[in-house]
Amino acid sequence: MLARLSAVAALVAVLALALFVLRIVVSIALLIVSAVAGLVALALGYAWLTRRGADRDSATR
Repeated sequence: MLARLSAVAALVAVLALALFVLRIVVSIALLIVSAVAGLVALALGYAWLTRRGADRDSATR
């Protein structure tokens, strides 16, 4: 009885550790995805602003 209970406790501990590690991995992945999305948004905004400025300069010449 005690051996079976010990095995179940070990299995629960391993599962809890796996879920904790998975949570950390998912958090890091979401951080990377949000950083990349932010950089893409900045690059698109910069390209849009520079194109808009070039269009304005060409329209005034």
